[in-house]
Amino acid sequence: MTARALRRLAAAVLLLAVPAAAQTGPATTVRGGIVAEGFTFDGDLGFDALTEISAPVLVETALGSRAVLTVASGWARVDLDLADGTTRSLSGLLDTEARVSVTLLRDRLQLLLSGSVPTGMGAVSEADAALLGPLSYDLLDFATPTLGTGAVVGAGLAGAAPAGGASVGWAAHVRVPLSYQPLLGSDDEVRAGVEVRGRLGLETPVGRRSFFRVAGVLSIRGKDHFDDAVVNGVGNRLAGYASFDTPLGGSLATVWLSGLYRSDPTLEPTAVGSSFVPRGGLLAAGARLTMNVGMSRLEPEVEFRTASAAPDAAGLDLETLGRVVRMGLRLYRPVGTGMGLVLYGGGVVGTVQDGLRTADTRGYRASLFLEWTR
Repeated sequence: MTARALRRLAAAVLLLAVPAAAQTGPATTVRGGIVAEGFTFDGDLGFDALTEISAPVLVETALGSRAVLTVASGWARVDLDLADGTTRSLSGLLDTEARVSVTLLRDRLQLLLSGSVPTGMGAVSEADAALLGPLSYDLLDFATPTLGTGAVVGAGLAGAAPAGGASVGWAAHVRVPLSYQPLLGSDDEVRAGVEVRGRLGLETPVGRRSFFRVAGVLSIRGKDHFDDAVVNGVGNRLAGYASFDTPLGGSLATVWLSGLYRSDPTLEPTAVGSSFVPRGGLLAAGARLTMNVGMSRLEPEVEFRTASAAPDAAGLDLETLGRVVRMGLRLYRPVGTGMGLVLYGGGVVGTVQDGLRTADTRGYRASLFLEWTR
Protein backbone atom coordinates (compact mmCIF):
# COMPACT_ATOMS: atom_id res chain seq x y z
CA MET A 1 0.00 0.00 0.00
CA THR A 2 1.53 3.30 -1.08
CA ALA A 3 1.17 6.61 0.73
CA ARG A 4 -1.18 7.82 -2.01
CA ALA A 5 -3.31 4.71 -1.65
CA LEU A 6 -3.36 5.20 2.12
CA ARG A 7 -4.58 8.81 1.70
CA ARG A 8 -7.37 7.62 -0.64
CA LEU A 9 -8.31 4.90 1.85
CA ALA A 10 -8.34 7.37 4.74
CA ALA A 11 -10.53 9.75 2.74
CA ALA A 12 -12.93 6.90 1.99
CA VAL A 13 -13.22 6.02 5.68
CA LEU A 14 -13.79 9.65 6.63
CA LEU A 15 -16.40 10.04 3.88
CA LEU A 16 -18.52 7.46 5.69
CA ALA A 17 -18.97 10.00 8.46
CA VAL A 18 -20.71 12.44 6.08
CA PRO A 19 -24.51 12.16 6.14
CA ALA A 20 -25.97 10.38 3.12
CA ALA A 21 -27.98 13.46 2.17
CA ALA A 22 -24.74 15.41 1.84
CA GLN A 23 -23.28 12.66 -0.35
CA THR A 24 -26.10 12.82 -2.89
CA GLY A 25 -24.70 13.99 -6.23
CA PRO A 26 -24.62 13.38 -9.95
CA ALA A 27 -25.94 9.99 -11.10
CA THR A 28 -22.85 9.24 -13.22
CA THR A 29 -19.19 10.31 -13.15
CA VAL A 30 -16.58 9.36 -15.75
CA ARG A 31 -12.90 10.15 -15.11
CA GLY A 32 -10.02 9.32 -17.41
CA GLY A 33 -6.61 10.59 -18.36
CA ILE A 34 -2.95 9.87 -18.91
CA VAL A 35 0.01 9.81 -16.51
CA ALA A 36 3.67 9.90 -17.62
CA GLU A 37 6.34 9.37 -14.96
CA GLY A 38 9.87 8.10 -14.69
CA PHE A 39 13.09 7.88 -12.68
CA THR A 40 16.78 7.83 -13.54
CA PHE A 41 19.30 6.09 -11.26
CA ASP A 42 22.94 7.15 -10.98
CA GLY A 43 24.49 4.12 -9.30
CA ASP A 44 25.23 0.40 -9.47
CA LEU A 45 21.69 -1.00 -9.28
CA GLY A 46 21.76 -2.91 -12.56
CA PHE A 47 19.37 -0.49 -14.27
CA ASP A 48 19.59 3.18 -15.25
CA ALA A 49 16.00 4.33 -15.79
CA LEU A 50 12.40 3.24 -15.22
CA THR A 51 9.45 4.93 -16.96
CA GLU A 52 5.72 4.31 -17.08
CA ILE A 53 2.85 5.71 -19.15
CA SER A 54 -0.60 4.79 -17.85
CA ALA A 55 -4.15 5.65 -18.88
CA PRO A 56 -6.57 4.86 -16.02
CA VAL A 57 -10.36 5.10 -16.44
CA LEU A 58 -13.02 5.17 -13.71
CA VAL A 59 -16.81 5.14 -14.03
CA GLU A 60 -19.17 5.65 -11.10
CA THR A 61 -22.94 5.44 -11.49
CA ALA A 62 -26.00 5.18 -9.27
CA LEU A 63 -27.99 1.94 -9.21
CA GLY A 64 -31.36 3.19 -8.11
CA SER A 65 -31.57 5.33 -4.98
CA ARG A 66 -29.63 3.09 -2.57
CA ALA A 67 -26.61 1.70 -4.46
CA VAL A 68 -23.54 3.01 -6.32
CA LEU A 69 -21.38 1.04 -8.75
CA THR A 70 -17.73 1.98 -9.35
CA VAL A 71 -15.65 0.32 -12.10
CA ALA A 72 -11.97 1.07 -12.82
CA SER A 73 -9.49 -0.22 -15.39
CA GLY A 74 -7.01 1.18 -17.93
CA TRP A 75 -3.81 0.58 -19.88
CA ALA A 76 -0.11 0.95 -19.04
CA ARG A 77 3.35 0.62 -20.58
CA VAL A 78 6.59 0.20 -18.61
CA ASP A 79 10.18 0.55 -19.90
CA LEU A 80 13.28 -0.42 -17.94
CA ASP A 81 16.70 0.70 -19.23
CA LEU A 82 19.37 -1.76 -18.10
CA ALA A 83 22.98 -0.94 -17.29
CA ASP A 84 24.18 -2.89 -20.37
CA GLY A 85 22.31 -0.49 -22.68
CA THR A 86 19.34 -2.75 -23.47
CA THR A 87 15.69 -1.98 -22.66
CA ARG A 88 12.92 -4.26 -21.41
CA SER A 89 9.33 -3.21 -22.16
CA LEU A 90 5.95 -4.44 -21.02
CA SER A 91 2.51 -3.06 -21.93
CA GLY A 92 -1.13 -4.09 -21.78
CA LEU A 93 -4.48 -3.65 -20.13
CA LEU A 94 -4.88 -3.33 -16.35
CA ASP A 95 -7.07 -5.51 -14.18
CA THR A 96 -10.71 -4.41 -13.97
CA GLU A 97 -11.84 -3.60 -10.44
CA ALA A 98 -15.45 -3.08 -9.36
CA ARG A 99 -17.18 -2.06 -6.14
CA VAL A 100 -20.84 -1.81 -5.20
CA SER A 101 -21.90 0.12 -2.10
CA VAL A 102 -25.48 -0.36 -0.87
CA THR A 103 -27.09 1.87 1.78
CA LEU A 104 -28.64 -0.34 4.46
CA LEU A 105 -29.39 2.36 7.04
CA ARG A 106 -29.43 5.97 5.88
CA ASP A 107 -26.49 7.94 7.33
CA ARG A 108 -25.41 4.91 9.37
CA LEU A 109 -24.58 1.66 7.54
CA GLN A 110 -23.44 0.49 4.09
CA LEU A 111 -22.80 -2.90 2.52
CA LEU A 112 -19.63 -3.07 0.37
CA LEU A 113 -19.08 -5.70 -2.34
CA SER A 114 -15.85 -5.68 -4.36
CA GLY A 115 -14.07 -7.75 -6.96
CA SER A 116 -11.21 -7.74 -9.44
CA VAL A 117 -11.30 -9.44 -12.87
CA PRO A 118 -7.85 -10.45 -14.23
CA THR A 119 -8.03 -8.54 -17.51
CA GLY A 120 -4.47 -7.29 -16.99
CA MET A 121 -1.12 -9.00 -17.43
CA GLY A 122 -1.23 -11.73 -14.82
CA ALA A 123 1.40 -13.92 -16.53
CA VAL A 124 4.68 -12.68 -18.02
CA SER A 125 8.09 -14.06 -18.93
CA GLU A 126 10.60 -14.81 -16.18
CA ALA A 127 12.94 -12.10 -17.51
CA ASP A 128 10.23 -9.43 -17.22
CA ALA A 129 9.25 -10.66 -13.76
CA ALA A 130 12.83 -10.20 -12.57
CA LEU A 131 13.41 -6.85 -14.28
CA LEU A 132 10.25 -4.91 -13.48
CA GLY A 133 10.05 -5.47 -9.74
CA PRO A 134 11.22 -1.87 -9.03
CA LEU A 135 7.87 -0.62 -10.35
CA SER A 136 6.24 -1.77 -7.11
CA TYR A 137 8.66 0.09 -4.77
CA ASP A 138 6.62 2.04 -2.22
CA LEU A 139 9.34 4.67 -2.12
CA LEU A 140 8.92 5.61 -5.80
CA ASP A 141 5.10 5.73 -5.57
CA PHE A 142 4.24 4.99 -9.20
CA ALA A 143 0.64 5.84 -10.13
CA THR A 144 0.07 2.29 -11.45
CA PRO A 145 2.35 -0.15 -9.56
CA THR A 146 0.38 -3.27 -10.58
CA LEU A 147 -0.38 -4.33 -14.15
CA GLY A 148 -2.11 -7.60 -13.41
CA THR A 149 -2.63 -10.36 -10.83
CA GLY A 150 -5.31 -12.96 -10.19
CA ALA A 151 -8.99 -12.47 -9.48
CA VAL A 152 -10.10 -11.15 -6.08
CA VAL A 153 -13.48 -11.08 -4.34
CA GLY A 154 -14.39 -9.15 -1.21
CA ALA A 155 -17.22 -8.01 1.03
CA GLY A 156 -17.63 -5.78 4.05
CA LEU A 157 -19.61 -3.26 6.05
CA ALA A 158 -19.03 0.44 6.66
CA GLY A 159 -20.74 2.79 9.04
CA ALA A 160 -20.72 6.22 10.61
CA ALA A 161 -21.74 7.86 13.86
CA PRO A 162 -21.53 11.32 15.43
CA ALA A 163 -19.24 11.72 18.43
CA GLY A 164 -19.97 15.05 20.04
CA GLY A 165 -18.80 17.67 17.59
CA ALA A 166 -16.77 15.08 15.65
CA SER A 167 -17.68 12.44 13.06
CA VAL A 168 -16.49 8.83 13.18
CA GLY A 169 -16.36 6.41 10.25
CA TRP A 170 -15.53 2.70 10.39
CA ALA A 171 -15.28 -0.23 8.00
CA ALA A 172 -14.55 -3.97 8.08
CA HIS A 173 -13.66 -5.84 4.90
CA VAL A 174 -12.68 -9.38 3.90
CA ARG A 175 -10.59 -9.85 0.74
CA VAL A 176 -10.16 -13.31 -0.84
CA PRO A 177 -7.52 -13.61 -3.63
CA LEU A 178 -7.80 -16.52 -6.06
CA SER A 179 -4.94 -18.56 -7.50
CA TYR A 180 -3.22 -17.57 -10.75
CA GLN A 181 -0.11 -18.45 -12.76
CA PRO A 182 2.38 -15.52 -12.71
CA LEU A 183 4.94 -16.91 -15.21
CA LEU A 184 4.43 -17.78 -18.86
CA GLY A 185 5.27 -21.40 -19.66
CA SER A 186 4.99 -22.49 -16.03
CA ASP A 187 2.21 -24.36 -14.24
CA ASP A 188 3.20 -22.93 -10.85
CA GLU A 189 0.35 -21.14 -9.09
CA VAL A 190 0.46 -18.36 -6.50
CA ARG A 191 -2.33 -17.51 -4.06
CA ALA A 192 -2.00 -14.76 -1.49
CA GLY A 193 -3.63 -15.29 1.88
CA VAL A 194 -7.12 -14.16 2.81
CA GLU A 195 -6.99 -10.66 4.27
CA VAL A 196 -9.23 -9.04 6.89
CA ARG A 197 -9.08 -5.26 7.23
CA GLY A 198 -10.46 -3.05 9.96
CA ARG A 199 -10.57 0.72 9.41
CA LEU A 200 -11.42 3.61 11.71
CA GLY A 201 -11.47 7.32 10.93
CA LEU A 202 -12.20 10.51 12.89
CA GLU A 203 -12.83 14.07 11.71
CA THR A 204 -13.15 16.88 14.23
CA PRO A 205 -13.18 20.68 14.03
CA VAL A 206 -10.37 22.62 15.68
CA GLY A 207 -11.51 26.12 16.47
CA ARG A 208 -13.95 27.76 14.05
CA ARG A 209 -12.40 27.01 10.67
CA SER A 210 -9.76 24.27 11.05
CA PHE A 211 -10.15 20.49 10.90
CA PHE A 212 -8.14 17.53 12.13
CA ARG A 213 -8.52 14.11 10.49
CA VAL A 214 -7.00 10.79 11.50
CA ALA A 215 -7.50 7.25 10.18
CA GLY A 216 -6.02 3.85 10.92
CA VAL A 217 -6.11 0.51 9.12
CA LEU A 218 -5.20 -2.88 10.59
CA SER A 219 -4.77 -5.72 8.08
CA ILE A 220 -4.45 -9.34 9.16
CA ARG A 221 -3.58 -11.77 6.39
CA GLY A 222 -3.52 -15.55 6.32
CA LYS A 223 -0.85 -17.80 4.88
CA ASP A 224 0.37 -17.37 1.31
CA HIS A 225 0.66 -20.40 -0.96
CA PHE A 226 2.98 -21.31 -3.82
CA ASP A 227 1.42 -24.38 -5.46
CA ASP A 228 0.63 -26.60 -2.45
CA ALA A 229 3.35 -25.19 -0.20
CA VAL A 230 2.92 -22.52 2.46
CA VAL A 231 5.63 -19.92 1.83
CA ASN A 232 5.22 -17.73 4.93
CA GLY A 233 3.11 -17.30 8.03
CA VAL A 234 0.42 -14.80 8.91
CA GLY A 235 1.35 -11.23 8.03
CA ASN A 236 -0.01 -8.13 9.77
CA ARG A 237 0.08 -4.53 8.51
CA LEU A 238 -0.71 -1.35 10.38
CA ALA A 239 -1.25 1.89 8.47
CA GLY A 240 -2.09 5.35 9.73
CA TYR A 241 -2.88 8.77 8.33
CA ALA A 242 -3.36 12.18 9.95
CA SER A 243 -3.96 15.63 8.45
CA PHE A 244 -4.68 19.17 9.61
CA ASP A 245 -6.45 21.81 7.48
CA THR A 246 -6.47 25.50 8.38
CA PRO A 247 -7.11 28.78 6.53
CA LEU A 248 -4.00 30.75 5.63
CA GLY A 249 -4.80 34.18 4.25
CA GLY A 250 -7.22 33.53 1.41
CA SER A 251 -5.95 29.97 0.95
CA LEU A 252 -6.23 26.62 2.72
CA ALA A 253 -3.09 25.01 4.17
CA THR A 254 -2.94 21.23 4.71
CA VAL A 255 -0.21 19.19 6.39
CA TRP A 256 -0.26 15.40 6.62
CA LEU A 257 1.64 12.44 8.00
CA SER A 258 1.17 8.83 6.91
CA GLY A 259 2.88 5.58 7.74
CA LEU A 260 2.80 1.86 7.02
CA TYR A 261 4.38 -0.94 9.07
CA ARG A 262 4.51 -4.54 7.84
CA SER A 263 5.27 -6.90 10.74
CA ASP A 264 6.02 -10.02 8.69
CA PRO A 265 7.25 -10.85 5.18
CA THR A 266 4.48 -11.47 2.66
CA LEU A 267 3.76 -12.14 -1.00
CA GLU A 268 2.57 -8.90 -2.57
CA PRO A 269 1.11 -8.30 -6.06
CA THR A 270 3.62 -6.34 -8.15
CA ALA A 271 3.72 -5.16 -11.73
CA VAL A 272 4.43 -8.68 -12.93
CA GLY A 273 2.83 -10.98 -10.40
CA SER A 274 3.57 -11.75 -6.77
CA SER A 275 6.98 -11.19 -5.23
CA PHE A 276 8.50 -11.57 -1.76
CA VAL A 277 8.24 -8.37 0.30
CA PRO A 278 10.21 -8.35 3.60
CA ARG A 279 9.19 -6.90 6.93
CA GLY A 280 9.46 -3.13 6.82
CA GLY A 281 7.66 0.17 6.61
CA LEU A 282 7.11 3.51 4.92
CA LEU A 283 6.82 7.02 6.39
CA ALA A 284 5.63 10.09 4.48
CA ALA A 285 5.00 13.71 5.48
CA GLY A 286 3.80 16.55 3.29
CA ALA A 287 2.17 19.96 2.96
CA ARG A 288 -0.20 21.52 0.43
CA LEU A 289 -1.56 25.03 -0.18
CA THR A 290 -4.94 25.31 -1.95
CA MET A 291 -5.52 28.65 -3.71
CA ASN A 292 -8.43 29.89 -5.83
CA VAL A 293 -7.28 31.90 -8.87
CA GLY A 294 -10.23 33.07 -10.92
CA MET A 295 -12.16 30.01 -12.05
CA SER A 296 -9.18 27.73 -11.35
CA ARG A 297 -7.77 26.13 -8.23
CA LEU A 298 -4.01 25.74 -7.72
CA GLU A 299 -2.41 23.28 -5.30
CA PRO A 300 1.37 23.40 -4.84
CA GLU A 301 2.57 20.57 -2.60
CA VAL A 302 5.70 18.91 -1.26
CA GLU A 303 6.16 15.45 0.28
CA PHE A 304 9.06 13.65 1.98
CA ARG A 305 9.15 9.82 1.92
CA THR A 306 11.46 7.26 3.52
CA ALA A 307 11.23 3.46 3.49
CA SER A 308 12.97 0.64 5.36
CA ALA A 309 12.97 -3.17 5.29
CA ALA A 310 14.65 -6.19 6.83
CA PRO A 311 17.48 -7.53 4.64
CA ASP A 312 15.95 -11.04 4.65
CA ALA A 313 13.13 -13.06 6.19
CA ALA A 314 15.08 -13.58 9.44
CA GLY A 315 16.31 -9.99 9.72
CA LEU A 316 15.63 -8.29 13.05
CA ASP A 317 16.98 -4.82 12.22
CA LEU A 318 15.46 -2.67 9.47
CA GLU A 319 17.70 -1.13 6.82
CA THR A 320 16.94 2.11 4.99
CA LEU A 321 15.76 1.64 1.39
CA GLY A 322 16.08 5.31 0.54
CA ARG A 323 14.65 8.80 0.89
CA VAL A 324 12.99 11.05 -1.69
CA VAL A 325 11.38 14.49 -1.83
CA ARG A 326 8.54 15.11 -4.30
CA MET A 327 7.38 18.62 -5.31
CA GLY A 328 4.53 19.41 -7.67
CA LEU A 329 1.71 21.70 -8.75
CA ARG A 330 -1.89 20.64 -9.47
CA LEU A 331 -4.41 22.73 -11.44
CA TYR A 332 -8.19 22.22 -11.38
CA ARG A 333 -10.29 24.10 -13.95
CA PRO A 334 -13.86 23.72 -15.26
CA VAL A 335 -13.95 23.42 -19.06
CA GLY A 336 -17.68 23.15 -19.73
CA THR A 337 -20.99 22.08 -18.27
CA GLY A 338 -20.34 19.13 -15.99
CA MET A 339 -16.69 18.82 -17.10
CA GLY A 340 -13.44 19.53 -15.28
CA LEU A 341 -9.75 19.43 -16.17
CA VAL A 342 -6.98 18.37 -13.76
CA LEU A 343 -3.32 18.99 -14.67
CA TYR A 344 -0.31 17.97 -12.58
CA GLY A 345 3.44 18.43 -12.99
CA GLY A 346 6.19 17.64 -10.51
CA GLY A 347 9.68 16.36 -9.84
CA VAL A 348 11.43 14.02 -7.41
CA VAL A 349 14.99 13.90 -6.03
CA GLY A 350 16.55 11.50 -3.54
CA THR A 351 18.51 8.30 -3.01
CA VAL A 352 17.66 4.60 -3.35
CA GLN A 353 19.53 1.85 -1.50
CA ASP A 354 19.79 -1.88 -2.19
CA GLY A 355 21.99 -3.44 0.46
CA LEU A 356 25.41 -1.80 0.17
CA ARG A 357 24.55 -0.24 -3.19
CA THR A 358 23.28 3.35 -3.26
CA ALA A 359 22.05 5.38 -6.23
CA ASP A 360 21.03 9.01 -6.58
CA THR A 361 17.65 9.27 -8.30
CA ARG A 362 15.73 12.00 -10.11
CA GLY A 363 12.22 11.68 -11.41
CA TYR A 364 9.19 13.42 -12.85
CA ARG A 365 5.42 13.02 -13.08
CA ALA A 366 3.02 14.76 -15.48
CA SER A 367 -0.68 13.98 -15.80
CA LEU A 368 -3.84 15.21 -17.47
CA PHE A 369 -7.33 14.08 -16.43
CA LEU A 370 -10.83 14.96 -17.59
CA GLU A 371 -13.88 14.40 -15.41
CA TRP A 372 -17.47 14.46 -16.67
CA THR A 373 -20.55 14.31 -14.47
CA ARG A 374 -24.28 14.40 -15.10
